[in-house]
Amino acid sequence: MNPPPKNNEIYSRQDYWTARFDQEVTYEWLVDYSQIKDVIDGHVDKNSAILILGCGNSLLGQDMIRDGFKSIHSLDYCENVVTMMSNHCDSCQQINWMTCDARWLPFKDAHFDCIIEKATLDTFVVKEKSPWTLSPSTSSLIDKVLGEVSRVLAEDGLFISISFSQPIHRTPLYSCPAYEWNIKSVSKIGEEFYHHLYMMKKGLPSDQAVHVSSYEPPITTESTGKSSEMNFDDEFENDIFAMNV
Repeated sequence: MNPPPKNNEIYSRQDYWTARFDQEVTYEWLVDYSQIKDVIDGHVDKNSAILILGCGNSLLGQDMIRDGFKSIHSLDYCENVVTMMSNHCDSCQQINWMTCDARWLPFKDAHFDCIIEKATLDTFVVKEKSPWTLSPSTSSLIDKVLGEVSRVLAEDGLFISISFSQPIHRTPLYSCPAYEWNIKSVSKIGEEFYHHLYMMKKGLPSDQAVHVSSYEPPITTESTGKSSEMNFDDEFENDIFAMNV
């Protein structure tokens, strides 16, 4: 695979992903299934209807099928990766694949018991100068997608989001009352470089929800508009991608 791009904004472009998927067989963003298996097994029934949002060329769906999950839909907005992954192996051929935009999910209300996204929402914010204050266009995009996730999620369903983004930045996006869920848990995954797993449960009473303390944004520099928070310097693409998230 080619070296990761120096400008994170390219991760927000569909043409970048289409071209990349033409050259790359599989790639696992953030974590693989083995790192979240216990969480999923502990909260999601094997017979649940599951949606993987922005599946890309991850093996998450394949590994879940092999672990006994029976009803998985995987969708992405790049047709080439959907075609490629649907023919990847026998396990992948048991998944329901679809090309579509996450802002307009072609499913009926309350269709899924569990929805999982892994770094898909992160690609929406890579163009932002600061994670503390998102632009109106990005806020609108995220709200549209999360509104659709809420619509197709069952009344007591789970939305699992795995992200580079820290709780002080991400939990406010997930806390809109219109989504009719509350945050059930926030977990760290990893040893040296942490990712975060957010679990939202539809219909969870607010007194049972996890609440994250809010902080004042750090000082930003006028020249770059970037915060004074520490960035990570690592050779792996997952860490490079995290710098702007």
